Formats: sequence, C-alpha cells, structure tokens
Amino acid sequence: MKGAARRLGPLLLGCSLLATGCQLLPWTSAAPAPAPPERELSLCERPARPAATAHDPKVEASFRAFASAWLQRMRKAGAAKNSPGGRRQILDAFETELRPTGNQQAPWVGLLRYCEQALRCTGTSTTSCQPSKSTVVTEIFRFQAGKWMY
Repeated sequence: MKGAARRLGPLLLGCSLLATGCQLLPWTSAAPAPAPPERELSLCERPARPAATAHDPKVEASFRAFASAWLQRMRKAGAAKNSPGGRRQILDAFETELRPTGNQQAPWVGLLRYCEQALRCTGTSTTSCQPSKSTVVTEIFRFQAGKWMY
C-alpha cells in the first residue's frame, strides 16, 4: 500500500486542486509552431528533371526516343478529338525513369511522366481556349525483345 500511495500521491494532489476550483491552463510553448512542410511542385508546375540515375546509356537513349515519339502520337490523337466543354493538350516537358526488373525476358521497365492540361474553350477556335486543370500522367512501359511496349 505504501508503494501505491507513493504512485498515487501526485494524482491525489491534482484531484484535490481540481476539487477546490483551480483551473488548469493549457501548456503553451514559447517557440513558434513549426511551419507546415512545403508541398513539392508537380511536373505541371516546374521544369522537367533529368533522369535521376544513369543505368545503361543505350537503354536510356532508346527510352527517351520512344517516349518522345509516344507523346507525339498522343498529341496527334488528342488534337483530332474534342471532348465536351473543351480540349486536352499534352505539354512538351516530360520525365523518364528506368527500373531494372531482374527478369531476362523484360529486363527494364520505363516510367514516363508528363503533364496533360484540360482546356476550357469559349469559342470554336483554339485561341479561345485557356488551361483549366493540369494533371500529371504516369505511364509504364516494358522493354522486351529489344523494343519498348505499352
């Protein structure tokens, strides 16, 4: 009991203070609150970054060429069709990343990131279109039998 009373002593003292009408004030720190962490800018808000790691330079070059050609096809397909309420456009900046798979049949996976903007158009001409929303798109391709595949 002696040990239990010793452990409960501060608790009992605090209870008696509360019972007499004492108010406990919240603890405040003299130091200012830390600033919230800054949000990292997306690809749509900053310039494209170069590839972070250099793997096989030949594979890197082939994937960049493939990605550039892929985006050209996507731009052409997007320009051919209009969606209700506006159009979409793919910006020129893009980023690539290669990851080894450890699989001999498909030794590499390539990640392509680009920015797609939704355009709101007020008229029929393209000059009446303004960006309304931007989205970062990530597409994954595999390197198999010497070529990149979707």
